[in-house]
Parts: sequence; C-alpha cells; structure tokens
Amino acid sequence: MKTIEQKAQELRDEFNRKYGPGSNLRAEDVGVWIEQTFIKAAKYSQRWVNAEEELPKKNGYYLVIVEHSFPKNCRVVIAEFSTEEEKFYSEIDEHQIDDVMSWRMIDNI
Repeated sequence: MKTIEQKAQELRDEFNRKYGPGSNLRAEDVGVWIEQTFIKAAKYSQRWVNAEEELPKKNGYYLVIVEHSFPKNCRVVIAEFSTEEEKFYSEIDEHQIDDVMSWRMIDNI
C-alpha cells in the first residue's frame, strides 16, 4: 500500500503532466482537477485493506474489522500493529488479535 505521502506525490506528478509547461492551463480545468483529486484522496485515506493481502508497513494504531469480537458485538475495534511481529494487539487489554479481516489507518491516538 502506498503511503499518503506517496499518493500525494503521484497526484502531483499527474497534475504536472496535465498542466505543466506547454499546457493551455485554464482555471476551470484546474478547479475540476482539484475537486476530483480531493475525492480520490479522501477515498484513498478511508479505504479498508484486506489483511490477508497486505499488512501495515508502520507500527501504530489502526481500525480493524474482526471476525469474532470482544467486547461482544463489536466488529470494529482499535488495534495496535507491531511490524516486528506482524501482528495486531487489542488496545483495550493488549491481547493478540488473530482474526483481523481488514484494517485502515487512523491518526495516532
């Protein structure tokens, strides 16, 4: 998964290809591009990643969807991820969470 910074650089490169030197830059074209890019960025930052396909690249806190839950009926929980162990741990009582189905980034808490 690309970091937010890598995705931002990708979008900057896209802008430079479309509106760099030699382009017929029009304000309304740039406005449309900014709107579309904002939507892409928001969707990227809010997406869920399948834990079977990819794990986080950084230690930190993540929202995770679990198959079975504790507390009961709570399928989305905050978990801490350890890159060294490649495992998620409960933020509540620090037990290992083995049934993470998906995860997404959140700001550090």
